[in-house]
Amino acid sequence: MRNEVGRIRCSNIELLRIISMILVMIVHACFLALDYPTKDTLYTNPYSSIMKCFCESFSIVCVNSFVLISGWFGIRPRFFRLLELMFQVVFFCGLIQVLFVCLKIPMQESFSSYWKLVLFSDEYWFVRAYVVLWLFSPLLNAFSEHSDRRSMWRFLVAFFVVQALVGHKVGWFARGYSPLSFMGLYLLARYLNLYPSRICNLKRMTYLLLYFFLVFFTTICALIVIYSGVVDLNTLYAYSSPLVITSSVFFFLFFTKLSFSNRVINDIAISSFSIYLLHCNPLFFEPVYLTWIRECASYDYFIFLGYILGIILLIFVLSIVLDKFRLFFWNILSVYCFKKVDVVR
Repeated sequence: MRNEVGRIRCSNIELLRIISMILVMIVHACFLALDYPTKDTLYTNPYSSIMKCFCESFSIVCVNSFVLISGWFGIRPRFFRLLELMFQVVFFCGLIQVLFVCLKIPMQESFSSYWKLVLFSDEYWFVRAYVVLWLFSPLLNAFSEHSDRRSMWRFLVAFFVVQALVGHKVGWFARGYSPLSFMGLYLLARYLNLYPSRICNLKRMTYLLLYFFLVFFTTICALIVIYSGVVDLNTLYAYSSPLVITSSVFFFLFFTKLSFSNRVINDIAISSFSIYLLHCNPLFFEPVYLTWIRECASYDYFIFLGYILGIILLIFVLSIVLDKFRLFFWNILSVYCFKKVDVVR
C-alpha cells in the first residue's frame, strides 16, 4: 500500500483521510442542513445553538486536513493518477444517475444539465480546486525544494496574513474554497515536513489539547459573533480563517505522531474520497442527504443524534462498498487499456 510519493502507506495518515471525510458529512449536517444559529435561537434554544457551533468548530478542519496530507507527502503528478480520479468522479456520478432512473426517483435535471452540474456545481468545488492544485504541484514542489527556510517562512507569513485580511472578500481566495488557498496549505505542510521546528516536536496529547482548546475557543467566538452580529459567521468558519487553519494544523500534527499499521484502515482509506463523491452528488446532496437530516430534526435530542450517526454510517459503508466496484472496473481498464497492473495501492 503506497501513498503519492511511493512510500509505504502510513495507517495513521490513512485514518486521518477517513476521519476527514466523515467530518465533511458532519459539517454539511450542521449549518447547511439545520440552518445557522441566530440571535433569536440563541435565546429561545441556547443548547441547540451552542451544540451547532461546537460541532461546526470540531469538524470544520476536514477539508484543510485533507489538503495538508497532500502537502506533507508532496504530490508527484502522474497523468495515470489524474485519469483514475476522473474515472472515480464519472463512475459515481453515472452510477447515482442510473440508480435514480432504476428506482424511478424524480430528477429535476435532464441528462445534459445533470453533467453540467457535476462539472460546475458548488457541491463538487473540491474536485475542481484539487485538480488545479495537482496541476500546479510541480511548481510548488520546485519552490519548496529550492527555497531556503527563511524565504519559505517569509512567503507563508505574507500569504496567510493577506488571506486573513482579504480572503473573505477577494474571489481569488474565496474564503478557502479555492485552488489558491489549497496552494497555501500545501506549501505550509511542505514547510512543516521539510523544516520541522519546535511546533512539530510536541507530544501528541499536546496537539490534541491544543486542538480542543481551539475548538472551544472558536465556539465561544461564534456565540459572540451571533450575539453581536459584528462579523459574518461564515467568515469565522471559512476554511481560510486563521482559527480554522491553526486548528487544522494541530489536528493534522496529532495524527503524524501516531504510528501503527492496519490493513483494514488502509483498504478503507483508498476509497475514502468516495464518501465525498456520493453524499455531495448534485442529485443526492440537497434532495436526499440534507433532507434526511432536516426530517430528523423534530425528534428528541438523543433520538436525533442516533439518526444522524445512522445516516452518516450508512453513507460511509455504502460509499466504500460502491468504490470497491469502481476499483474492480478500474483495474480491468488499467490492465487492458493502460497496461498497468499495480493499481490497487
